[in-house]
Amino acid sequence: MSLPRKKQAEIERVLKRVQEGIIEFDNIWEKVRWQPGKRKGWGTLYVKITLQKVRKAATPNLKEKYEGDLKKEIKKLQRYRDQIKSWASSSEITDKRPLLQARKDVERVVAI
Repeated sequence: MSLPRKKQAEIERVLKRVQEGIIEFDNIWEKVRWQPGKRKGWGTLYVKITLQKVRKAATPNLKEKYEGDLKKEIKKLQRYRDQIKSWASSSEITDKRPLLQARKDVERVVAI
């Protein structure tokens, strides 16, 4: 039995948003990892990427911006993960591979 079109469209929309959220999260991490240096655009690589490094950002404004952006993306991805979990546990969905892969991807990001 196939899923109703409305539910299938909702699942596809959430999976797309998960991928977009992961890309956005990765972009924010790149901003955290590479802070502009004083020499013609050279950056300083932070050795360990953690929220502690975000707290040591160059300025308080950057610190607050990065923390807020990261927290917002994490919360959004966690909501999507919870929705994916409920769909994956549902018996009406037969092919759960995309859901399980998206869940793994979200957990990888949230674990950072």
